[in-house]
Amino acid sequence: MKIYFNQNELACRCGKCDLKTVKEEIIAVLQIARIKLNKPLIVTSGARCPIHNKNVGGVASSLHVKGEAVDISMKNLSNQEAKALVTIFLQNGATGFGINFQKNFIHFSFSDKEEGMFKY
Repeated sequence: MKIYFNQNELACRCGKCDLKTVKEEIIAVLQIARIKLNKPLIVTSGARCPIHNKNVGGVASSLHVKGEAVDISMKNLSNQEAKALVTIFLQNGATGFGINFQKNFIHFSFSDKEEGMFKY
């Protein structure tokens, strides 16, 4: 079985730190989703150091800083595929999700601090 995701792909993209840690559970669910959708998933944000998080407009309490969230682009997904992606994540441990229609991504959280559905 091909492994599609790893910690390096989900690392902070600031280029200045070495933060690579997201929950292993997130990687596992990304793998499940990629196999079920049979389509590449574009991760736009995984782990973020506090400085990068601030620079991209994230809130100070962002779950990305704790490695408990991931954002996935909807650019290559149909509406049906985006809906299936949400279902896959929620059935496999995601505690919440949000959709940013302006920036075209879905945010998934894996924390009891962020539960339910929300819109940016």
